[in-house]
Amino acid sequence: MESYIPHHFYSLLLRQLPAVSEDSAILDVGCGEGLLTRELAIRYQEAAILGIDKHFKVIQRCRYLASVKNLSIDYQIANIEQYKFSTDEKFDLITCHNVLAHSDRPRLVLQKLVEQLKPGGQLSLVVENPAAKAIEQSFRTEGIEWSTFADDLERLLELFEPFDSLIGQTIKKQVDDRVLHPLTEIESWLRDVEIQVRGLSVFMDYCEGVSGEEGLQIQLEETLSRKTEFKKFAYFYHVLVQID
Repeated sequence: MESYIPHHFYSLLLRQLPAVSEDSAILDVGCGEGLLTRELAIRYQEAAILGIDKHFKVIQRCRYLASVKNLSIDYQIANIEQYKFSTDEKFDLITCHNVLAHSDRPRLVLQKLVEQLKPGGQLSLVVENPAAKAIEQSFRTEGIEWSTFADDLERLLELFEPFDSLIGQTIKKQVDDRVLHPLTEIESWLRDVEIQVRGLSVFMDYCEGVSGEEGLQIQLEETLSRKTEFKKFAYFYHVLVQID
């Protein structure tokens, strides 16, 4: 059985990913059990897709699941910090989702990935909001449900306000040694390239009672993901980077 990932997370992420041509070169860094690489292989059947992850067992699982679905995906066991790209190995799209927090040298990783983009290539970066876990715990302790603010978005903003100061902090998670960096710091590392930021899970990872009317909720998530006052409170930030 694959690790549990909220279904809506990938629904939102796939909507936000930039479109590429059918024969693109795509790299997924920290591919885990390969859910995203398989989705991309189905979407872009002529693409050359490479997934890398440092864990042997998950790469074995990736290879098995790709073969079962008859998908052509190259999987390699590798840590991105040590991975050696060939001189002409460049990509149209690189995805790096929830990986930087596990690295001791996140700035170096970002620089390395940007260097592997083709001209016009894009990097899709997902990072967790440093305040996300505190917001989630508060919402769930208080029993805040979707119905609390479904028709009153100002109420949602009021619920978020006490956590504003946490957003700009660097937080080390004791349970797994991850380091969550504030978005402003990540943006400063990427100052020389074009950046767009969107939210992922502005409310859907925080609240109880978000099981029905998923289509409506995804539409609302999409709308809020572009609004600065809401997206800064999203559980995850989706940073899209493009080079000339």
